[in-house]
Amino acid sequence: MSRHAIKPYHRASKSAKELILAMNRMGFDVERWNPYRQYHTVINWGSREPITNAYKVINQPIKVKNSSNKLYTFMKLLEGGITVPRVTTNSDVAKSFHGKVYGRSNNLSGGRGITVYETPSEIRSGHDFYTQRVESVRELRVHVANEDYQGFMGGKCGLISWSEKKPREYGTYNCDIRNYSKGYYFSLRDKDRIPERLLSMCKKSLKALELDFCSFDILETIHGEYVFLESNTASGIQGTTLKEYAKFLGGNL
Repeated sequence: MSRHAIKPYHRASKSAKELILAMNRMGFDVERWNPYRQYHTVINWGSREPITNAYKVINQPIKVKNSSNKLYTFMKLLEGGITVPRVTTNSDVAKSFHGKVYGRSNNLSGGRGITVYETPSEIRSGHDFYTQRVESVRELRVHVANEDYQGFMGGKCGLISWSEKKPREYGTYNCDIRNYSKGYYFSLRDKDRIPERLLSMCKKSLKALELDFCSFDILETIHGEYVFLESNTASGIQGTTLKEYAKFLGGNL
């Protein structure tokens, strides 16, 4: 009998635990990864560490490690023709940007490692890179998977789910850092209503990063353009998104 596992990026990963439980409830025999066991398939949930005890690994650690580097992700997406914020590693170049500028850290997430400069003249050196603020009308999160895999249960091929970020209290959308601790949440959207161009860009971005699955955080501008902010190979998931991941990954064991 083949043995399968999920390897979380951290022992305390809540989303990995919930994914294992969801897959078990659907009848898929998966466990938490154990370095002393041999597996047929290991689903890599955001870990950058090498996995040597599996015949098949979904989301190779080196690709996860690369994509967790935000500057690397921007460069790879730009090479693939995907729009990202205006970006530079040079503080003097950043001073030529217009409006607000963010000083960024390469490997921090959730709003950590971001310094907001109200005007370019305030910019200081010492950040890994700088991005120009993008004026947007909404922020989206799109979960996609390699459509060459099996396991999709209907709907748009390659799409696991998509959602829109909203404030818990009306009228606070335009703050600079929009995360859960600031009072924001993602509201699930109908899979069949995702714009084809947006889905196509997400599939293209997944291919550029050489990942099997991930989520993308994306800004939509007033002109209907999509600007990609980052990728995440171990997103917090629940509800319908959790079930869709469980079905997709279970179908590829």
